Amino acid sequence: MTSEQKQFIISYLNGSNSIVIYGAGYYGLLLSNLIGELDDIDVTVVDDIKKGKCGSYTINNDNSFNTITGTVVITIKDLDIATSIAQRLYAQGVTDIRLLSNRLKEFLDVFSQGGKNLQVSNYHRDDLLNRLKSFNWRKLNKDYIAYSFRYLWSWMKKSFMPSNIENAVCPVCKGSARLLCVNVWNYFIMECVACTHVFVANVPSGNAIVDFYDGYEYFTQNCAHQGITSLTDDTQWQGWLNSRMQFLDFFHILDSFYEKPAVVLELGCCEGKLLERLKKLGHHVYGCDVNAGLAALAGRTLGIDIRAGTLEEAGFQHDTFDLIIAIHTVEHLTDPHGDLVRCWSLLRKGGRILIEVPIGETDYNNPHHLHFFSERSLRELFTKLFGNISMVPSCFADANGNFCATALTVAVKL
Repeated sequence: MTSEQKQFIISYLNGSNSIVIYGAGYYGLLLSNLIGELDDIDVTVVDDIKKGKCGSYTINNDNSFNTITGTVVITIKDLDIATSIAQRLYAQGVTDIRLLSNRLKEFLDVFSQGGKNLQVSNYHRDDLLNRLKSFNWRKLNKDYIAYSFRYLWSWMKKSFMPSNIENAVCPVCKGSARLLCVNVWNYFIMECVACTHVFVANVPSGNAIVDFYDGYEYFTQNCAHQGITSLTDDTQWQGWLNSRMQFLDFFHILDSFYEKPAVVLELGCCEGKLLERLKKLGHHVYGCDVNAGLAALAGRTLGIDIRAGTLEEAGFQHDTFDLIIAIHTVEHLTDPHGDLVRCWSLLRKGGRILIEVPIGETDYNNPHHLHFFSERSLRELFTKLFGNISMVPSCFADANGNFCATALTVAVKL
């Protein structure tokens, strides 16, 4: 290893002295060998199947990574698979996770070809076929079999289908977009040259996104920093609920529904506590959330119709709701424009939609946000469908106590 190569690896590790490499394929073993040449750095390679001296950890076992400390580098090239694995590890308490970046991949390719004169594409093909031949099918569970075939399909798809990243268009205004950066998750962050909207061009598959939000763990991660640990202890929720109700009071949204209760839908309702408060005030409430387990639990606990899945899958009837609420949800949607069109069709004439989203967010390494709105792009998104739009700045405290700029927007279906 040359001094320049050594410096690159040291810079990439950023001071970590304990590295876990997830993926015992081409890039994983190359990176393991390179790091092994450095002093005082502990390297462990793990995979779902044993290969050489690799461990046999599995992402399908909830306790599989509890004993691992240090930085986890996922050296799997396929974005969907790598993201799904990263999200599962994050749910198990592993926070220092890095995916195979373009820069690291190029470095490893150059190092390998210069040192061994390997053809990377042939190596991938032969390595994949050898791994498939060596599988002991009787010992593999159904999740890993599905994972393996996804890997095979992804390899075939990327071998024969060109990338459309360069031709990505803005999901808000359909304008042309330019590449802003590639984040640590290998997401291509694009910026619209017309409305300034920033978005992820290579959105992971629906299954990979659902995997992250699945289970009760997401509720605990989302609420723990606010001092909320229980779904049923109302004393923990007072401050949180009061802030949500202030949103409604600011725009006088509920003022006209004292005699006739409103029919309310919350998109991305999570545990449903805001809906419970509105229900106690006499309104008819419904919820929708992709977290199937939490939706079922909240529905049973609170006695509210909370439907699992996307808004499209929920099956609500057109012209049903007086109010639709989406608090810190729209930035997570794969197709915010499409879901706003659905919201418009679900609202009665004169019905309102209230949302809050981050504004001017620059943490493009946030693995959960697929859209980074500006005030201009948010207004652009709403004016295509609604009239009488009101937008006010607000703020909220993140997990570290830092205040972040947001925008509260209410729009009316004319």
